[in-house]
Amino acid sequence: VTDPSTSASSAAPMDEIDKDLLIGDYGLDIFNTKEDQKMLRRMRLAEIKHSRLAMLAAAAWPLQ
Repeated sequence: VTDPSTSASSAAPMDEIDKDLLIGDYGLDIFNTKEDQKMLRRMRLAEIKHSRLAMLAAAAWPLQ
């Protein structure tokens, strides 16, 4: 069994990461999504759906 503290990357030590931050979080939360987990999940799913649609549109655009 290896010690997880020695196998962790020194570039991004896990003990220094704030667990309350989201990816790309710069403190702008106008919809207060951190407090409402249901809305946060809904917004994340909407972002994924929109990005997939945008990728599909970008791939289909040259074929027109």
